[in-house]
Amino acid sequence: MKNLCFLVILLGISGFTYSQKLDGGLFAGLSTSQVDGDGQQGFNMSGFNLGFFTQIDIGKKSNLRLELAFLQKGAKEPVNDSTGCGNCFKLKLNYIEVPIVYILNWKDLAFEVGLGADILVSKKESNISGNFDSDVNYKPISMMVLFGVTYNFSENWGITLRTNHSVTPISDVVAAGQKPSITALGGYGMRNDVLTFALVYKFNK
Repeated sequence: MKNLCFLVILLGISGFTYSQKLDGGLFAGLSTSQVDGDGQQGFNMSGFNLGFFTQIDIGKKSNLRLELAFLQKGAKEPVNDSTGCGNCFKLKLNYIEVPIVYILNWKDLAFEVGLGADILVSKKESNISGNFDSDVNYKPISMMVLFGVTYNFSENWGITLRTNHSVTPISDVVAAGQKPSITALGGYGMRNDVLTFALVYKFNK
């Protein structure tokens, strides 16, 4: 219920900013991810990344942007040439992501850094035997940070590459013998590492 109220407030903010005739746009693309601390390795889990944004100019070469996005994260056991995928473990985490992003524009490039909230919508765990529910409790809300760059190849269109990391743990549990490479706020715990690619369309003012 708290998550739903949070989303309603954010949608209201986005609607207000559009009514003020600020810049806005849409983006859609793909993600590839891993979960640091789960015992798997590699950005093997693929998913979708889509949403919309509104932004305001805060200088001649910079903008401040509010985004609302659906982003799939998770982990997937890598395939070994000799043994296959072993237990074929797969974790899919579906998030609503709400970052505030600072953008610095330079020629056709835009450099981005942002901080925001990840709201867990659903999760799905599976292995070679099918779907199952583990004892791992994934947090309903966590914090994330992003870094990215956008190449604007026209007035309205651009291509964005980003890296996205959990600032706070997505779970207090870690796999046996595992310790995340970076201590997140709130202590050790599993965290998301994500790479995203997206095509961006900006509305005309």
